[in-house]
Amino acid sequence: PSRRGHRPEAVVFGHCLSLPMAFGTEVDSIPAAVPYRRAPAERLAIWRARLGPRSRPRVGLAWWGSPTSRPSSIPIAELDPLLRRPGIEFHVLHKEVPDDQRDWLGQHSSAIMHTDELADFADTAALISEMDLVITIDTSVAHLAGALGRPVWIMLRRGGDWRWLRDRIDSPWYPTARLFRRGAERDWAAVVDAVVRALPDALTPSRVP
Repeated sequence: PSRRGHRPEAVVFGHCLSLPMAFGTEVDSIPAAVPYRRAPAERLAIWRARLGPRSRPRVGLAWWGSPTSRPSSIPIAELDPLLRRPGIEFHVLHKEVPDDQRDWLGQHSSAIMHTDELADFADTAALISEMDLVITIDTSVAHLAGALGRPVWIMLRRGGDWRWLRDRIDSPWYPTARLFRRGAERDWAAVVDAVVRALPDALTPSRVP
């Protein structure tokens, strides 16, 4: 039971965030054995058939989030230098895409949408599992890709969530993650440029399954 005026879910949520302190967890003792989540085998089979034979490196992309994560979102037009990279098959990992962003993608990018096929997070996990790399903001996609043990690049706003710590390009929570941090700039140009410059080494044939 909860005290009058306190929502039970809020109390539970607060306790969950306090678990590292309760367990005495330090940076070097964070449990990070990945993958600790796997997509259902039947969903993987469906998505492999849906995507077909691999002809180019596949990169999953997530750039906006719910109202609570909106400060971390990137205006879609700022991703133009990334989406223009040749020889890459971009896949949108969002279940929903606002109409204006969908229109922009249709006019400026060949990124593949899957909004009608993504029924739930099991589908998202299966689609991520078929990507060679996931590029995302700090949203649920980042945590799902990390839990699946997939290579994931996370574009972080200045003063982001405490779990990403400070001044690091890696994450003790997710060994397969690489962090790209926004500085004091008013836009995301420097972060996107850093991602674009890093792509060739990440997607060389020897490093793509």
